[in-house]
Amino acid sequence: MNKKLPFEAGSALSSLGENLATARKRRGWRQSDLRERIGLSRTTIQKIESGDSGVSIGNYMLLIALYGGVDGIKNTCLADDDIVALDHSASNTERVRLKKELDNDF
Repeated sequence: MNKKLPFEAGSALSSLGENLATARKRRGWRQSDLRERIGLSRTTIQKIESGDSGVSIGNYMLLIALYGGVDGIKNTCLADDDIVALDHSASNTERVRLKKELDNDF
């Protein structure tokens, strides 16, 4: 089941798919070669290379790891790079807790 992604996310996923297809082609591999190497079906590989959001992130990671791109993923959303969160934490030092209302109705 494909869910509608925000434009930026869908665009990034399409770019990722194109980059993965380019990486495969630079190595001179066919999609059937990938199938033999990592065990994904050609259909799944085609979906990944087209940026399909219905493919599990684990399957994307198989290709990313095969092409040596895991470090780029590990550095995604690092706390030190999250400007919005850094700004929020600097102005708000309280702990975030759900406020519970006491129920005195015995």
